[in-house]
Amino acid sequence: MDPENGNEYGCSIWFENGNADELKVRGKHWTGLYRTQTWYRVK
Repeated sequence: MDPENGNEYGCSIWFENGNADELKVRGKHWTGLYRTQTWYRVK
């Protein structure tokens, strides 16, 4: 959920190309719009 506007989103999470140091997080709105972020592991 986006706290600024109250919209709800689905979510997909995966590791790209087997790289366990980069986590991809994609939020999807029911309209078909989405945004993907990459989260990096801190060592």
